[in-house]
Amino acid sequence: MGIDFRACLYVANPSQDEPTVIPLAYLGNGDIKRAMYDLLTKDEDGFPTPGGSIPIDEGTPAFEALDSLLFDVDVDLEILKNRLEDAESDRDDDKWHRIYQDFRGTKDHYDVLNDTVNAIKASSGNPSITCEIGWW
Repeated sequence: MGIDFRACLYVANPSQDEPTVIPLAYLGNGDIKRAMYDLLTKDEDGFPTPGGSIPIDEGTPAFEALDSLLFDVDVDLEILKNRLEDAESDRDDDKWHRIYQDFRGTKDHYDVLNDTVNAIKASSGNPSITCEIGWW
């Protein structure tokens, strides 16, 4: 089942009934689904509900899962950097280009996760801002 995720900041606005929603980057549906799966609301058969949201403020289980995922992706990125260096040393252009494609995708994913984690951390402590991660 494909589930897509996006974290959002909700900023309370005293002049409006509804908060201002600031969507953060789209987080995809692969690694993030595995990281968040146990936290999602489930139907009576144990399958994730078709949509919903949970708090992802700093210190919540969802934030810890996201931060742990960021760490794992950083480890993957370091491994790919080392493999790129090895391919360059071996002067194997085909191998280097294949690894570089993986590196570039992993780096982009890392950047999105890192930006999301940093935005959530930066909003912590501000009573006017709450964070949620939604799925659909």
